[in-house]
Amino acid sequence: MALIARSLSFAYDEGTSVATPVLAAVNLTVERGETVVCVGATGSGKSTLLRLCAGLLEPTAGEVAVDDAPALARGTVGIVFQNPESQLFAETVAADVAFGPRNLGIPDVEVAVADALNAVGLDAAAFSDRSPFTLSGGEARRVAIAGVLAMRTPYLLLDEPTAGLDSHGRRAVLEAIRRTSAHTGILVVTHDAEEFLPWVDRVIALHEGRVLFEGAPAALAEEPALWAGAGLALPQLVLAQHLARQRGVHMPTIALDVEGAARALAAGKAEGQ
Repeated sequence: MALIARSLSFAYDEGTSVATPVLAAVNLTVERGETVVCVGATGSGKSTLLRLCAGLLEPTAGEVAVDDAPALARGTVGIVFQNPESQLFAETVAADVAFGPRNLGIPDVEVAVADALNAVGLDAAAFSDRSPFTLSGGEARRVAIAGVLAMRTPYLLLDEPTAGLDSHGRRAVLEAIRRTSAHTGILVVTHDAEEFLPWVDRVIALHEGRVLFEGAPAALAEEPALWAGAGLALPQLVLAQHLARQRGVHMPTIALDVEGAARALAAGKAEGQ
């Protein structure tokens, strides 16, 4: 079971003199229980890819299939836009989270709402009657994610889910995504992948609408030129280890987490003494 994009291409104003190509023959697979992060500079086509996968745009060429179905069925893919807290509108958190499942005709809406809030680390008993407009930025972002989770879609698409949040809010949202990833196929698009690299399954890097890299995060960390080619700055943690290598520190692999990097640097320095 998977969300699959096959030879996906898209151009705005296709067929006119001002046609603007955005994506060119992009292939992508996201399986249930798998988290894939898509990185790329502004204008690389990340958000357009997300909207095509959600069925919000029609591709110029290629197709999107979900679980072998030739067309996106209602309720199979959920999308959380950048700054989704700006779209909260109901009087209470519970009413906001319930909006999607009610429209899909899910019978046990109250259970779906409680499960979704608990899944993103918000106690349903404490938050259900709160006004969405009294929440912190991180809490509001998690409520928006809960509203999609309550729809029980097997695939979740997230556009810059940690953008604009403080460190506490980012950690809370990342933990919510990780909790959800056990049973949901997740595609995250971001221009800053450092927080995702230690735990996601795969990375796809886009540059000017084309796939520059697809593979394991560890493999991408070994290729600084790919980051530059995608118009991205190398994550600071990865950069520090490459600089250490250049200065003669023996580091067989590049670690993606702080603790692993510290151990690798310490071992490499000891070996070089």
